[in-house]
Amino acid sequence: MLPYFSLYTLLYQMYYGILSLKYILSYKKEIERRNIEIDKNINWLYSLIVIKACFILLIIFQIILGYSFLMLSASYILSSFLFIIVLFNVLEKNYYFLPHLKNNTVLAPTGHIFHESYLNEDVPQSDQKNVIFSQKDFENYFHEQKPYLNPTFKIDDLSLIFNTNRTYMSKFINGTYDMNFNQFVNSWRLNEVKELKLLTLHKNKSIEELARLAGFGSLRSYLRAVKAASEKQTTDFNG
Repeated sequence: MLPYFSLYTLLYQMYYGILSLKYILSYKKEIERRNIEIDKNINWLYSLIVIKACFILLIIFQIILGYSFLMLSASYILSSFLFIIVLFNVLEKNYYFLPHLKNNTVLAPTGHIFHESYLNEDVPQSDQKNVIFSQKDFENYFHEQKPYLNPTFKIDDLSLIFNTNRTYMSKFINGTYDMNFNQFVNSWRLNEVKELKLLTLHKNKSIEELARLAGFGSLRSYLRAVKAASEKQTTDFNG
């Protein structure tokens, strides 16, 4: 009976270990995709996967060699480590709650904003068939063209590119990302600074030089954006 239980436990740990890794990778990828600048170290999540892997190895040894006091002790130690790591990081608030993001919001010619995957009764049928642009188009433009690298980039420039007016553009950004235009553009610039820091080409550059390369007009503008992003993150967390 014991070997069957060990086999069941092994399959259970493997399944949830793989599932946990998938969610952690998706979580980090979504943070990067949304260009969220966070000041928390969330790499501790990977230690949970390492402990899961140790559990799996321990169960395999138990199946092969049989149960022993040493293996039982190792199991308790791993469980204690898992509990301590989670408890410590929760108390330190080393995590970030991702706010709900509508999947591919679209802007209609009349300024209506709605989700393209379902029909909205409050939006005229003609609007739902003739959209100006979608969230995917919008984000692809920022990814590929990087307009935020221009320090003088304004909402009027963005509105002209997408053939709409600044009122509708502002409404779209606020409704989709819960940010105003400046906050949205600066979020891309902050992420650009983070990526520039990783390049050996810029390893000797100062933070002011990196900030200017990312589209900030000055070091002061960069520091204001960092402070604003941090305050917004705190506000989102506290609800």
